[in-house]
Amino acid sequence: MPSRGHEQMNKRPAIALSNDLVCQTSNMTIVAPISSTERNFPMYHRLTSSQTVYGKVLLDQAMALDLQARYITDEAIVDHVSHEELELKS
Repeated sequence: MPSRGHEQMNKRPAIALSNDLVCQTSNMTIVAPISSTERNFPMYHRLTSSQTVYGKVLLDQAMALDLQARYITDEAIVDHVSHEELELKS
């Protein structure tokens, strides 16, 4: 599906938001892209604990992907983020 408007384009890192049980029972995984944007927006969450991926998770761009159909394997995983890191603070 082509990108339109403010949607993210091209290949970029993403974070899997689905828990392990969903990933084990379905090919579908909910992901959100990561961008190096400096804009402050309530739906952007800055990653701070990763040593290899920098930027903000664009929660307003979350989508469900079939990782098998996209040929995404475990080798594509570059880092893990702690649950504490993902807790949104108001």
